[in-house]
Amino acid sequence: MNNIKDLIIKAKHINNELTSLPSNLYICKVEIDCIPTLQTGIYRRISPMLRERYNNFGSWENATHGDWLSIDDMKELWKEKPTSYIENIKHQLHSCSQNWPNDACSLFKDNRISVFAADVNSFERIYIVWLDEVDEPEIWVYDSNGMARYKNLMCYLEAYLEDDLSAYNKLFI
Repeated sequence: MNNIKDLIIKAKHINNELTSLPSNLYICKVEIDCIPTLQTGIYRRISPMLRERYNNFGSWENATHGDWLSIDDMKELWKEKPTSYIENIKHQLHSCSQNWPNDACSLFKDNRISVFAADVNSFERIYIVWLDEVDEPEIWVYDSNGMARYKNLMCYLEAYLEDDLSAYNKLFI
């Protein structure tokens, strides 16, 4: 059975084959037990799959669908004057929430959304969507194919590794 750490390492190898851009995957040096949401000061208890991701890796540059954010990057989204990198992400999130149909930021309150990944050069992004009564949050991906929803992080990573775009064909019911 696959685990999150192994799937991420496989995804990094694929990215290295697909692009000449540097794809730096940073190691996390602290144990994480909660994840910041878009609502300032509000955290969600980390799920088992996200625990494996964040307790092994911090940020990942030029990853799947942009740069994967570290917990510190997520917290910086709360700041009045963040770094220019995070400021660009904030600007894109605001634009998407106002102009992209069915963007998670326009559908849910900020305390139900965390930004997993974003690309400052495009509108690719990944949200963690915190729903009630589930062990793992959903992963919502936006890119040139449109929007895809995954049951959890493992489902997203497995689809990425298999180049499976079928999640983009599913519509809201």
